[in-house]
Amino acid sequence: MFEITLVGNPYERGLKQGSVFSKELYSLSKEYPTWLGEISPDLVNKIRNKMVDYLDKNFPEMISELKGISEGSGLPFDLICTINFVSAISALNGCTNFVILNTEAGPLLAKTSDIGNDFKYYSIQKVIPTGEKQYLAISWAGSLWAEVGINSSGLVAGQSSGPTQKEQSGFGIPTLQYPRYILEKCTSVEDAIEFCKITPMAGKGLSIALVDKFGKSAIVEKSGTAFAVRYPAHQVDKNRNGSSTNGVYCTNIFLEKEMQGFGELSLAGVPSLEENSKLRLENVNSFLTENPKPSIQKIEELLFTPLQQGGLCQLTHEPLITHYAYVLSPNKNKMSIYEGIPQKQLTKKDYFI
Repeated sequence: MFEITLVGNPYERGLKQGSVFSKELYSLSKEYPTWLGEISPDLVNKIRNKMVDYLDKNFPEMISELKGISEGSGLPFDLICTINFVSAISALNGCTNFVILNTEAGPLLAKTSDIGNDFKYYSIQKVIPTGEKQYLAISWAGSLWAEVGINSSGLVAGQSSGPTQKEQSGFGIPTLQYPRYILEKCTSVEDAIEFCKITPMAGKGLSIALVDKFGKSAIVEKSGTAFAVRYPAHQVDKNRNGSSTNGVYCTNIFLEKEMQGFGELSLAGVPSLEENSKLRLENVNSFLTENPKPSIQKIEELLFTPLQQGGLCQLTHEPLITHYAYVLSPNKNKMSIYEGIPQKQLTKKDYFI
């Protein structure tokens, strides 16, 4: 996984990303059509331009950062935007997120990156914005993504791809840029929920797992203008799917009643992402039931035990392999990154913000 530190205003940070990752961005410029599937170039351009127009009017600092990436890399602005927005135009990954409130290390968020060949572009970015919160974010090299991250206020956010609200127009923050804005602007779970409630999301949906240093947690299901929240269960609904008395969790299906009837995700080569998601939900639920106060070691075992053996590690389908996993602690402002599926040498590295 690549590493980079980005300091300064949005344009300055973008300029550094573009300069450092120019080679990777050039490679992505050749590969990104693979992940767009059968979407026509004309439709890709139309969707991208609507997202650019929305950001330019509502979040111009993102446009400034994208322009910096373009100038730093020497690649056209439209191409940089298409690479950055590819996950909003199509669907790239799976991923599981679960928050555990009562562990030997305090509240934690654990996550897998269930992805395809794009694993080779992943980077850990330490971002030190001018006048904003510092944060760590997992992203493609040269992108404004935040697949998972933590900020200096002790707020953690991790995402799982979700269904798409039908008849979207591209109005909103593109999918994987959405959690990055949460990390940069929000201080608590309550702040993040309010942001998600009022801010549209363009492209596929997300389930966003949130936990903060105050011990608050939630899953936000967000797609287009639709929005729902799931909190840790109370005793009266402790068997609710996607929630336990000790946390909340999500995969690639929406569970809340307000979020049904959307366009379900599918991945080429995966027979049923819905059934795959349900199995992961069952495995997390069983784990939380059997481990009321799990150790870090137990959480690591869940992350790297194969899916069919009760864990979360995916090994079967090429576009849905668990290449990375993460454990984040809001109390310690710490992100641990695990790299290498079980057949390879597993490494762990800790980062602090």
